[in-house]
Amino acid sequence: MLKKKERLSRNAFNRSFAVGKRMQSPSLQLIIDTTTSFHGSVVVPKKIFKKAVDRNTIRRQLYGVLYTFHKNNNIGKTYIVIVKPPIKNMTRSERALDLQQILQKTL
Repeated sequence: MLKKKERLSRNAFNRSFAVGKRMQSPSLQLIIDTTTSFHGSVVVPKKIFKKAVDRNTIRRQLYGVLYTFHKNNNIGKTYIVIVKPPIKNMTRSERALDLQQILQKTL
């Protein structure tokens, strides 16, 4: 999980969402905005996972991958990860690998 100061505020989220560069995969969308410090957010829509337990599980898993990527590379950018419906049929390791592959393209 990211520290509180590394999570996005509502205003920063809206700004990054509007002006950020978008990258796609079949199960994820990544929005990147260049800033001076690292910030991250993971969005799991209620349309995809009805139960909060499921949404929070996916969110924690993806936050973990995002945190590890930040610690290994120490890049000051804002990352917003938006989950798409095909992620329901993926295992935990497949989800992590998918996000890692998209994040590697941003380097």
